[in-house]
Amino acid sequence: MKRSTLIVLGLFVLLLALALMLSRKPAQRGTRELNLSSIKAEELAAIEIQKAGEEKPVELAKKDGVWKLKDGHLADPDAVDRAVKAIAEISTDDFISRSASRQEKYGVSKEKGLKISLRRSSGSPISLVLGSSDKGGAFIRREGEKEIFKLKRNISYLFPTESKRWLKLKLVDFKIEDLKGARIALAGVQAYELLPTEDEQVWKLSDSSVLPEGFRFDGKAARALVQQAVSCRATEIVDEAPEGVETGLGEAEDRITLNGDGASVSLHLGATTEKNLVWARVDGRDRLFKIPEYQAKNLRKKLEDLRDMRLMKIDPEKLSDLRIQSGKTSIHLVKGEQGDWSIDEKASRPPQDFNFDPAMVEGFISSLENLRAEKYFGAKAPAKTGFNHPLIRIELESAASPPIQLLVGREIKQKEGASLFYAQGNADDMIYGIPAFQKERLSRGWELFRKINRPPGGGMGNIDPATLAKLPPEVRQQLLQQMRQRQQMQQMQRRTQ
Repeated sequence: MKRSTLIVLGLFVLLLALALMLSRKPAQRGTRELNLSSIKAEELAAIEIQKAGEEKPVELAKKDGVWKLKDGHLADPDAVDRAVKAIAEISTDDFISRSASRQEKYGVSKEKGLKISLRRSSGSPISLVLGSSDKGGAFIRREGEKEIFKLKRNISYLFPTESKRWLKLKLVDFKIEDLKGARIALAGVQAYELLPTEDEQVWKLSDSSVLPEGFRFDGKAARALVQQAVSCRATEIVDEAPEGVETGLGEAEDRITLNGDGASVSLHLGATTEKNLVWARVDGRDRLFKIPEYQAKNLRKKLEDLRDMRLMKIDPEKLSDLRIQSGKTSIHLVKGEQGDWSIDEKASRPPQDFNFDPAMVEGFISSLENLRAEKYFGAKAPAKTGFNHPLIRIELESAASPPIQLLVGREIKQKEGASLFYAQGNADDMIYGIPAFQKERLSRGWELFRKINRPPGGGMGNIDPATLAKLPPEVRQQLLQQMRQRQQMQQMQRRTQ
């Protein structure tokens, strides 16, 4: 066969293959695509969502920059933003078919699809029909057009067809970092004001002179109270309280006022309903709300509820000795010059075949730093504490200061709730009660320091303490923080066992 003939045949085969490829994947030619990336959020004036077979659609409309439902309720701006963003990100050339008979198969028919209609302040309206999902994606087409495309992800969950799922349930719009202060005014109790500090994790009292002598104020608990107010969400929105229902809103209400830069808003708390919900009202919103009782409890904090309940003040870097006496178990651990902990086997005897983990000592000390009491008894407990012969005695020594200790005494039976145990640390001279699970954890003796076998690379416990001591202080603190978090997780796991 001549060379020229072979060349012609080769070109023919190449052209045939190219023609077949283009006929099978028309989307690759760029002539069939669905692209809504030109849509701007500020252009949208209304969104209508209707599920096939349902008579009434969900209607959202924007007026003066605020989204509302048809009944006048405020819409959740975050939910609307997520939906609008999903629409603007639609850009696909994954063409499936233009056969009308296949619309049923892919769920984009009028009888099956989810219709999403968008009205813009300028430009023609856009209507989409969202179909069934497939391998993480979903099928879609423009209403009035036959072309069916596939999206890379299923966005139907962003367009619920129940109006209540679009409601704005978050009560205030402030972010905690934007606040200048918060005023807590509970009925029948002296009001107090909280202010932020340079430490974003801590808030302070505007007037500390109102505190009783010796009162340790918990700045983190104060911040948590303000964060609860900022994050508070309603369970129900009520247009008007039913006749004869006492909401408790008025003179006897509790009020939390959040002050921003040039603006403030108050959250009003009233009576508790039979369903463990609390009536609430917010300045600037013309509806009433019901919030979970636990949220209201976290907001109704008297000044005395912001007491620092930590029992210990410890400087881990300066520690040299740790002693634990619990029942017949006596443990003495010492810290070497390189920061590594070891067992003083002259003063204590670990169980046979005990595998000691020095890193667990660091975690245990961290847990002592964070140990919080559940109840405050003051300088005098109502009964004998048992501190003369404590159930647990933990002693920490450092070269720079006298030894400090934590004592856990006798059990306290309560009329309601689980038992507590008397406890006293070095944070102050007061007497506290710790929950039973904490007492049980502290009673675990050598098990507190047993090495846990983990998969390779599976935890901080495998770090050589000598190496840890040589690290820069800021790096060491980061690693220790991770160990603290791990220890806390272990505590929670033991608590639930």
